[in-house]
Amino acid sequence: MRSPLSIGLSPTVLFPTVLAVALLAACSQAPDTTPATAGTAAVATAAPADEASPAAPWAAAVDAIRARMTGAIPAGELADADASRILPLLTPEELQALSTSYARFTVDAPAIVHVLQSPDSDVEPFWLEEQGFEATPLRAVVDGDDTYIAWRKQVPAGEVGLGVPSIEGGVKPYFVIVGPVEPGAAAPGVELLGPSGLELATASVGSAPYADDSDVIDTLAPELEGLVLVRTLEGDENVAHLAGFFRNSPYPGSADADQVVLTWAGDPTSSQSIQWRTAPGSGNSQLRYAVDGSAAAPAVVEATSRELHTPDVANDPRTLRHTVALDGLQPGTSYRYAIGDGQAWGEERSFTTAPAQPEPFTFIYMGDAQNGLDTWGGLVRKAHAEHPQAAFYVMAGDLVNWGERRDDWDLLFQNAAGVYDHRPLLPAIGNHEVDLGRAELYVDQFDLPRNGPEGVEPERVYSTGYSNAQFVVLDSNLPPEQQTEWLDKTLAASDAQWKFVVYHHPLYSTKPGDRGQPELKAAWAPVFEKHGVDLVLQGDDHAYLRTFPMKGDQVVSSPAEGPVYIHAVAGTKMYKQSDAPYIEKRFTDTSTYQVIDIDGGRLEYRAYDIDGNVLDRFTIEK
Repeated sequence: MRSPLSIGLSPTVLFPTVLAVALLAACSQAPDTTPATAGTAAVATAAPADEASPAAPWAAAVDAIRARMTGAIPAGELADADASRILPLLTPEELQALSTSYARFTVDAPAIVHVLQSPDSDVEPFWLEEQGFEATPLRAVVDGDDTYIAWRKQVPAGEVGLGVPSIEGGVKPYFVIVGPVEPGAAAPGVELLGPSGLELATASVGSAPYADDSDVIDTLAPELEGLVLVRTLEGDENVAHLAGFFRNSPYPGSADADQVVLTWAGDPTSSQSIQWRTAPGSGNSQLRYAVDGSAAAPAVVEATSRELHTPDVANDPRTLRHTVALDGLQPGTSYRYAIGDGQAWGEERSFTTAPAQPEPFTFIYMGDAQNGLDTWGGLVRKAHAEHPQAAFYVMAGDLVNWGERRDDWDLLFQNAAGVYDHRPLLPAIGNHEVDLGRAELYVDQFDLPRNGPEGVEPERVYSTGYSNAQFVVLDSNLPPEQQTEWLDKTLAASDAQWKFVVYHHPLYSTKPGDRGQPELKAAWAPVFEKHGVDLVLQGDDHAYLRTFPMKGDQVVSSPAEGPVYIHAVAGTKMYKQSDAPYIEKRFTDTSTYQVIDIDGGRLEYRAYDIDGNVLDRFTIEK
């Protein structure tokens, strides 16, 4: 087998001559290996699983380069570093890895390899021209309006090694089409080597170019029809994110406590969790508290503190997260609290525990904040000012736009100041909190109940009660079957008069053909109906929608027969809507908060805009 392609290198603007020479030297030293068994395009074959491990050469190189960037580029310039600043920092071995060790396969005969470049970036992958690929007039249109440009190169039989999708972030990866050297000849046999998850298929209109995404090829140059398609992974768009990887937080930490947020991890009648942030080395890790109005000396508690390391935040890579979980509190009681170092204490704040017996209460529900968090801050502060009686806030996912970026969370917490430090937050996880299946910063920054289903990471799915109501929070990013049995048992065990379920992706969408969730609906809707769930609070669709009461996927006459499904948006990102027979109320382009009042067997619901206008309202009586 030949070593990965490295012939025909010529320096370009993005790839300085000295680095091109270094790469050529590194590639020329690659040892020869024995030929691999040729594959065939007739059967879709996935690449071996071990190629996706962190030890893969390109992955190890990316980690090393990011670490080197923090020492070679001043912190104030990291966020703006582009390819011309980054590529000269690479060693020849790293250049080799990023240029040839990502998408790897063998061909059993000379072939033409077409790399279909995504239109998400104006800059082609830096290794394309260095490998001798040439731009062609051939095009493919994907997902309706994304026009991909085909780059072409003839290769000998043996191993083909292509580079990382992009060193920018948010750029959809290329996909690959392989054909014979002579038009009309038999397609070469192709066998995938890595990364894990790549698949083989036939290139045609209607084919999916990515193995992990539903996008399809809408139009394809006739010369590429019927050739071998190497499906790459849309989820790999950030695997080599270097340019733009580092960002600056607009609100870095300091010695003073900030980002103070109340949540519940235990029984809301007798417990309260308080979380906050400081810079490393700060002594502000203690909390004092007392019953509001009491003359007794406040109790002092040392927080559980741990470092949160987010190296991509160039101006504030390390912060301390502090948590105090108070227990043994009196039900229905207001407390004052302050954070300090044991001698000096900061601002006095307050919280109130849940009542021990059913009492009237109010809570506020909001959909996606996500985009325009400064604007959202005005909305949540307006809600708090106009409805100070609200006991807590529910957010149905997509609290931030980039759940893996701490600077986005810093913006959220800054705008929640004055609200979530006085009223607890009940959050759900949206798709924007998840990165490669994990919701790491979400879990790290909130102290939430750990009573979810076995096999699911604690705090992603949970249940809690308040007065005569039960709140079940699900994670619609996870397979529904991981949560359905637990959901059934949790609702069955509850004798609450009112039952609410919160999650992100709506079962009844504003655009049913495009954004429906049939698997979630099939798994969860029957359970909601079985146990008398009243309201289902959702997000994701970036518009306002309220359904009629639904049962068996049909409209019914009363909420006593089936739940009402609602989704709303609190941020500035908006989607269009289409009509559907299950929709009772809908509107677009409006950020709202929803006030839900419970008084015994009566529920009054109102949706407000930031000007205080009531845009929707209804009442349920039991």
